[in-house]
Amino acid sequence: MSNKIMRPIVLILSVSLLYFGYLSPSIEKAYAAYMTSRGDTLSFEVAKWSLKVNYKTRESVTIELKDTLIQNNYSMTKVIPGTKGKIDLEIDFTNTEVSTKYNISVDATNSSLPDNLKLYTDAEMTNELTSIDGVVNLEDIDTAITKEIYWKWIFTDTDETADWSNKDITLELVLNTSQRIIEGP
Repeated sequence: MSNKIMRPIVLILSVSLLYFGYLSPSIEKAYAAYMTSRGDTLSFEVAKWSLKVNYKTRESVTIELKDTLIQNNYSMTKVIPGTKGKIDLEIDFTNTEVSTKYNISVDATNSSLPDNLKLYTDAEMTNELTSIDGVVNLEDIDTAITKEIYWKWIFTDTDETADWSNKDITLELVLNTSQRIIEGP
């Protein structure tokens, strides 16, 4: 290329470099000033959430199985093979401001039960407990729900008394709750 053509190109490149090198900080400032917020404070109120199980707000509720014994032919004061019982769980979402869903299940890791002690969802003790799922709609939120879990230590010819005598029988239930998301408008 000739010097006549190269001079304007070099001049344009030099001016461009000077322009972007020295003037670009002011362009960035102008752009940044355009993009910055005014520092307004946004506030909003989060819906209230309240959960009680058997009138307690703690995360876990201890229930003594001997306190849940129902009529049987073996003992009304001790949990032994052949006894049975009913656990009432009162779930109360009063003062919660959203629809909720819940799931009750057995925490197998933290429970220690004899092999023949079974949990049921029905009084006839035919449907073994896997989990109990439910929904509380917003219009029913101030009404407590009672869920019943039945248990029976099935009497067999195998003597489990020796294995469980003076040992803790532990049943830990997990109650998972969350806001119910309703699809639609």
